[in-house]
Amino acid sequence: MNSLEDLLIILKGLKQEIFKQFDITYLAILESSLSDEPVLTAGVGVVVEFDDLSSPKFIELQDYLTNLLGRSVHLIVKNGMSEEMLGRMNSDIHVL
Repeated sequence: MNSLEDLLIILKGLKQEIFKQFDITYLAILESSLSDEPVLTAGVGVVVEFDDLSSPKFIELQDYLTNLLGRSVHLIVKNGMSEEMLGRMNSDIHVL
C-alpha cells in the first residue's frame, strides 16, 4: 500500500465515515510526504480541517489513519495554516 493511488482509494471509500466520526470538513494527502522507504518506516502527511477547533479529535484521528493505512501518519491541521503556506503546498495536495 505504498502508492498515492492506493491511499486515495482507501480514504475515498471511507471518506463519509471519517468526516462524521472525527468532525472534519477537509481531508487531503500531501504527496511529497510519500517516499520509497519501506512501509513500516515511511510516513504520510495528511492535511485535515476540523469543524470545531475547540475539541478536535486529533490523536484519535491520527491513530485511526495510522492503523487504516499501515503507515505512520503526520497530521497537518489546515485551520492553523496561513493562506501563503497553503498556496505553496497547493500543487502537492490531493483532496478527497
